[in-house]
Amino acid sequence: MARYEQETFTNVQVRIDGNQFFNCRFESCTIEYRGEHQLVLSGCHFSGCRWFFNGPAGETLKFLGALYADGDAGLKKMVEETLQNVTKNVAPPLQSTEKRPKVV
Repeated sequence: MARYEQETFTNVQVRIDGNQFFNCRFESCTIEYRGEHQLVLSGCHFSGCRWFFNGPAGETLKFLGALYADGDAGLKKMVEETLQNVTKNVAPPLQSTEKRPKVV
């Protein structure tokens, strides 16, 4: 895992998986996230960047899109609630019979 502090990335492609970025600037970059390795983004600023979600992260977004496009009201509600939880940075409450897996 590489660690970057107070660096500026300009007009480059950056795969962020598996790295740590502290107080970095990304200007007109192509940002790729695959969801394969843990990463840290702290105090970073993004300006004019394009984001690509590939690998497992991309497949997750495709799956959510397919559920939403199905048209079933229950599935659409679940996708909308999931996105609301993402914007609030919270995990949804569990039912009494559920257990949240540990992230390794």
